[in-house]
Amino acid sequence: MKFLMLVLLFSLAACEKVPFKEGKIFAGGKQVDAATLNLGYTTYMEYCVQCHGPAGDGNGVSSKGMIPPPRNFKQGLYKFANVPYGELPHDEDFHRIIRKGLHGTAMLPWDISDDRLTAVTHYIKTFAPETWEGGDKALGTKTDPTPDPYGPDKKLEAIARGAKVYHVIAQCTTCHRG
Repeated sequence: MKFLMLVLLFSLAACEKVPFKEGKIFAGGKQVDAATLNLGYTTYMEYCVQCHGPAGDGNGVSSKGMIPPPRNFKQGLYKFANVPYGELPHDEDFHRIIRKGLHGTAMLPWDISDDRLTAVTHYIKTFAPETWEGGDKALGTKTDPTPDPYGPDKKLEAIARGAKVYHVIAQCTTCHRG
């Protein structure tokens, strides 16, 4: 009986599917091995899939009715990074968002190990291979956030500028209510 249990255990372990058999090279020449990508997959399936969905398209079971909706990683578009708009964020940007969450959204802060944080960051990139995969892809130019240029005495001017950016320039109402 013990022998039969051991055979069953080993056959189940041998059947375990791992999505990545080879590593990948991402933007900035970052080489990531298959073990890291598989840890990222496991982490994503434990923590992220409920909102972002198994396909990374933002259509997880918990995403219904979320405003703003969860990020669609397949698009390869990112906000809240410390790079100019349209450029690829650095891993630190993903780490900051995952660890601290995003105020005003359903994105919560997550307390996960550094290994899992790095792994899930790389796994998220696999949803947009045309954006991320290849050593020829460049990461964005890092920028430092500046202090508020308006201050309290220019509050009305800041509100008017914010409304123009929100409604016209960035077209935020395509995802967020007006």
